[in-house]
Amino acid sequence: MVRKTQQLSVEPSRTGQRLDRLLSETYPWVARATWQERIRAGTVLLNARNVRPSRSVQTGDLIEFQFDVGPEPEVRRDYQIVHRDTGFLVIDKPPNLPVHPSGVYNQNTLLNLLRNDYGPQFHAGFVNRLDRETSGLMIVATNAGSARAFQTLLKSKKNTRCSCSDSSPITWMQLASSGKKTAPSFERSRSFEAGHS
Repeated sequence: MVRKTQQLSVEPSRTGQRLDRLLSETYPWVARATWQERIRAGTVLLNARNVRPSRSVQTGDLIEFQFDVGPEPEVRRDYQIVHRDTGFLVIDKPPNLPVHPSGVYNQNTLLNLLRNDYGPQFHAGFVNRLDRETSGLMIVATNAGSARAFQTLLKSKKNTRCSCSDSSPITWMQLASSGKKTAPSFERSRSFEAGHS
């Protein structure tokens, strides 16, 4: 475990805000009650002084706090791409793999695995959601245009159900409003409804 120090200068838009509230809004993965405990314990300083959690901050105030950084929990990294097309991927996500950075997971996420495989500028617009513990198929828009198209499709609530079976590795289906063929389907031994988990 390594102890790190972080500094934060108060922006003009934050003037007058409570210290604990500013920290919980800036670092939402840490609960406000936790920030209050840290401030009271003296691990959070305002202008190099101990203060109360309710202290109002001013422009230019310097907030300094320490935190312990431990190794991230191990995750499964064996996701599979079951379909690749222009503008999107269909990924089979294993259980115990968070999608986005959150809490103790910063690097060990599907997003970062994709960026490691496709480069740091890889655009990943996750169309449907799955929790860390849940396995299943995910559609990932790989550019802004595809992400908008899938959003439009999901808002229309037309033809967004996909039933998967073991009969064939890949087939086509229509997933579009206005009758245009926009996305291929995929066959897999599970079912999901796009946009829902």
